[in-house]
Amino acid sequence: MENNENNAVYPNGEEMPIGNMPEEVMQTEEQTVGGAEPTAEEIGGFIREELGKLIEHYPDCGITSFKELMTKPYAKELLHYWSRGVPLYKAYGIVNAEEIYQQRTNAERQRALNSMRSKSHLRSIGGSPRAERAVPVEVMQQYREFFPDWSDGQIIKDYQSRF
Repeated sequence: MENNENNAVYPNGEEMPIGNMPEEVMQTEEQTVGGAEPTAEEIGGFIREELGKLIEHYPDCGITSFKELMTKPYAKELLHYWSRGVPLYKAYGIVNAEEIYQQRTNAERQRALNSMRSKSHLRSIGGSPRAERAVPVEVMQQYREFFPDWSDGQIIKDYQSRF
């Protein structure tokens, strides 16, 4: 595919009008001091690097290619921020702040529900945990020797209060 002066090439080889390209894409670090135009490989490398950072910061975004990103309804606004020097992943965060917040809130809510459900088998069935601590027969006999006037209820209450 030929690359004329009105088109740039996506990393996957498809053409895109240069008028839609962010300035940062056109001004890469590899650019020579003499002001030579960046090559298609340099532009593609820059786009892949920016896309990699986007996917690293927002792995749940579902974006897999620059072409896919440019088909999204927020692409124009995203390019607006990106062309002004904002890194692509930050521009994505700005443009999709509400959606990202909602996704994270829903994920946290689901995590909490899953945590609650996973511990449901630990609930005691009937009675309190203290009621399950019975006084051993030997200890009950010792209580009766030391406190002959105490009822069984008083002995159990005193025994449980010590543990």
